[in-house]
Amino acid sequence: MRTASHHFRHWIVTIVVTLVIGTAAISADSAPQHPLVGKPFKPADVDHANPVYETSFDHEAVLRDWRLEGGKRMSIAEGNLVLESQPTSDDRNHLVCWLTKEVPADFLLEFTVRPQDRKQGLNIVFFNARGLNGKSIFDPSLQKRNGIFKQYHSGDLNNYHVSYWAGDRGFSNLRKNRGFHLVSSGKDYIVAGNPNAFQTVHIYKRGENIRVMVDGLVAVAFDDDGKTFGPVHKHSGWIGLRQMGHTLRCEYGHLKIYGLLPAGRAATAEELEIPIWPGVAPGSAGSTFKEEYRDRTITDGTDTIRDRSVRGVTRPMLRVYLPAQRKATGIAVVICPGGGFSNLAIDKEGHDVARWLQSHGVAGAVVKYRLPDPDVRLYVPNGSIPDLQRAIRMVRHNAGEWNIDPKRIGVMGFSAGGYLAAAAGTLFDEGDPNADDPIRRVSCRPDFIAPIYPLISLALQGNRPAGLLERMLGRDLNDRLLSEYSLETRVTSQTPPTFLVHAHDDGLSVEHSIRFYLALRKADVPAELHLYSKGGHGFGMRQRGQPVSAWRQRWLEWMRVEGFLLQSTQPLRGAGSTP
Repeated sequence: MRTASHHFRHWIVTIVVTLVIGTAAISADSAPQHPLVGKPFKPADVDHANPVYETSFDHEAVLRDWRLEGGKRMSIAEGNLVLESQPTSDDRNHLVCWLTKEVPADFLLEFTVRPQDRKQGLNIVFFNARGLNGKSIFDPSLQKRNGIFKQYHSGDLNNYHVSYWAGDRGFSNLRKNRGFHLVSSGKDYIVAGNPNAFQTVHIYKRGENIRVMVDGLVAVAFDDDGKTFGPVHKHSGWIGLRQMGHTLRCEYGHLKIYGLLPAGRAATAEELEIPIWPGVAPGSAGSTFKEEYRDRTITDGTDTIRDRSVRGVTRPMLRVYLPAQRKATGIAVVICPGGGFSNLAIDKEGHDVARWLQSHGVAGAVVKYRLPDPDVRLYVPNGSIPDLQRAIRMVRHNAGEWNIDPKRIGVMGFSAGGYLAAAAGTLFDEGDPNADDPIRRVSCRPDFIAPIYPLISLALQGNRPAGLLERMLGRDLNDRLLSEYSLETRVTSQTPPTFLVHAHDDGLSVEHSIRFYLALRKADVPAELHLYSKGGHGFGMRQRGQPVSAWRQRWLEWMRVEGFLLQSTQPLRGAGSTP
């Protein structure tokens, strides 16, 4: 007969054994974190000027570059690669989508990603992949693969393997094949992300150093000693996007692969992409918007040029184009694309502008700002404008690191973005010195502004594009609100020096720029207004064979006259030039 004491001892032993076994199971799934985890990392040796491979997944022909193993299907939808699985109870539903182009041993991979369900699934990237025989992963002598898990972790492939998102695990892992060795663990920045927003993943590999970033922060890192888990993979190889079966569906966009510059040589220029707000942007909680890119091409003279737009932005981002240090002028321009507050003309009024500025030694920072979302009562005053104001603060806060003069930071905007540029110059504050957030302590007043064919006066009768005012301010419109956000009424002597451009034949009346210029003149603010008889609306960085195309040269000259572009900087290029 067993005593109560015996039962008690048995119960304690059972608990202890369970805890030990449980702890062992947990520790087997994680490894030590690298000290860089959670910190920003910006490699300075990336050869941005010469991408190894680049795609926006804008047409079905792109799929010829990719090979799917397992899963349900790969397809192109709305400018994204879509990988899908079919639910099953075994391993057959995993998939790997390989880029068929060989990638250098050292590289930077960049792509955007949006899982269908962030709480369920697991995504992986294979890199530096080769067969155990050193041959291509597509060599017919290797065993056939169809997505089954063991074919990749204990088959005849050698590679690094990072699970950057694991919805049901909560942390990232880096493994090294063959042997599936768990070498490092880190953080999962995707599981808690905005479910409707794309996030940006970077994988940087140089020699023994591996860094995996999500939205600019290190998620997992590893310095391979070449001994503990076998030799460092210093060979070129292939990259594969892997989804475990329970991911079901995931979208990928804007994938780029860059080689690295020789050791010890800094990059000639640098691109960074940073979230404007940590976590969900204020006011966007509960939004059902889904970010979508629409791709098109236009003819500009003899050239065919990409001209994308984006809508449904819920996670505002700042993409910074830093010039090479030897060319840097110390000036930065924050850029606001237009699009009538329904989309953003992200190329011709954003990235193309930034690259042109970068070629002139000026740092360009493109703001992918939020657009009005009436379902969560998000409009221009509590969405787009705060996004821009924080972007200005971020540039000023990082001025030392980015080789920028904090007193030479301006804003340029086009059309609706021109409205934001004017708002930056009239609705600014000097920051909150008592704020916990160091970025919030910094002034958001720009040192100069350049509204290009801008919307300015909401009270301007007869020139209201249908629905625009309701998109901007909501349905509760009244004369007081229209006057308050008609920016010519907000000009003071503290408004920064201003450069304006407009065409007489623009459907958005030239009177917007004229009213703003007259208000600046009355407040004794230095200003220059260029009016062209022909040019229409939305010319941006495009050449039209007309005098309006020279506006960029006029702006550079004005910057020099006003003392922002110093005489010691590089000579100006010809009118209408492109990088």
